[in-house]
Amino acid sequence: MYKKLIILGLLLILIVQILAPSIVGKGINAVSVVTKKIVNKKMYSDSPSLLVSSEFEPDNYWALIISVDYKDKSLPYYPKYAKVKDNLISNYWYEDHIKTVIGKKATKKNVKAAFYDWLVKNAGEGSTAFIYFMAHGYKRNPLPPYWPPGGLSLWGYKDGNGCLDENALQYDVLGDWLDDLRASNIVVIISSCYSGDAIRYLKGEGRVVITSAKWDEMSYSEVSGSLPDAIFKADNFYGNQGKGKRDGFVSAEEIYTYCEYHTRKSHPQIWDSNPENEIVLACLKPLVNIITPETNRLYVFDREIMTIPASESIIIGSITITVSADDPEGIRNVEFYIDNELKYNATKEPYSWRWSELSVGYHTIKVVVYDNTQIDYYAYSSEDTIRIFKYF
Repeated sequence: MYKKLIILGLLLILIVQILAPSIVGKGINAVSVVTKKIVNKKMYSDSPSLLVSSEFEPDNYWALIISVDYKDKSLPYYPKYAKVKDNLISNYWYEDHIKTVIGKKATKKNVKAAFYDWLVKNAGEGSTAFIYFMAHGYKRNPLPPYWPPGGLSLWGYKDGNGCLDENALQYDVLGDWLDDLRASNIVVIISSCYSGDAIRYLKGEGRVVITSAKWDEMSYSEVSGSLPDAIFKADNFYGNQGKGKRDGFVSAEEIYTYCEYHTRKSHPQIWDSNPENEIVLACLKPLVNIITPETNRLYVFDREIMTIPASESIIIGSITITVSADDPEGIRNVEFYIDNELKYNATKEPYSWRWSELSVGYHTIKVVVYDNTQIDYYAYSSEDTIRIFKYF
């Protein structure tokens, strides 16, 4: 009985000694910010399923997708709009941050309402707004001063009416809409015949504008011949895998480079206000989160005892390190490190490892997750770390 009390007393003294600097220097703070890393890019999160990084913050991303075809087609829209949406969701976009206006609903009135009542309302300063049009287009006046401009043929447009039709969306009008958008970054992609004319009206600070063709070119829908096939089919995110920089992110500029190379029958165009500062549209990295141990906790022989006012967790005895990992491509393996020394490699779920080595002192637990991407034997990886004090 006395032996157990002595051991308990020693443990309490140890805990007080460890916590004293935190309590005296900073005051009691039972909840701290959990800092995670994706390779060398910081991200902040308190949910294992939420990816938030300095490069890609899904809370601040909003997309408006418009898809409309002619009335006499079997479908009044281009089915590829669903691929665009699915690819965004697969790359960590929130589904409720994506709005689609398709087919018979894609009149000029409804598209304008979606733009102002939804996109302008949600995509404020600090946000990235992504606008994607899949529609037919009409050509601008080819003679100087090239007025009226070209535009998009939305639902109800009568062929041959040009800019006079009530459902013609002229590019200068679309440009005026963009001026009312407060988002810090704006990416507009237009897959339409004669869409190159849009650039002179849509360009502006903080914007990237990509079109499927020059102002006087048709845009085609066959495989390897159209922008939708080249941009947002699976090859771009999963086949191409963001090969440009191989940094685990897909930017608007990389999308253009991919499309320009793969589009055969027309010549995609781009306006980029700041080529040195690319606008990221998707993240290809796996998600990773150390589930246990958590920060600000006391663990005794693999059991969580309490929340403590310290910047590091205290672990007495052995501890099972458990990890949550997810990726659309699947997880290849999870590596467990103690102070940068590899201790265990897990290749299947559950991703966990029991650390039972005797040790006294501060340590850094790090886990590195690799996905199943295969680019010349290269895979994307993410990591998470936690600082702890271990006794025994």
